[in-house]
Amino acid sequence: MGIFSKKSKQPDVVLSIPEMSCGHCEKKITEALSQVDGVRNVSADAKAKEARIFGSASAEQLIQALEPTPYSGKVKE
Repeated sequence: MGIFSKKSKQPDVVLSIPEMSCGHCEKKITEALSQVDGVRNVSADAKAKEARIFGSASAEQLIQALEPTPYSGKVKE
């Protein structure tokens, strides 16, 4: 492993979002979750139907951020 090796950091919260099915969904979910205080980064994946969130926001705050959208999330175990 050289100095350019990539370390994979685990997300702080992973939400399962069953309604996510396309790139447009990924964009809308990323926008909604990115507005939550404490969120540093969001990675939404329509194929996996999940969003990986990095930062100090709580799962409850993230789920609430999705309420005005057509998407619902729950913590992925």
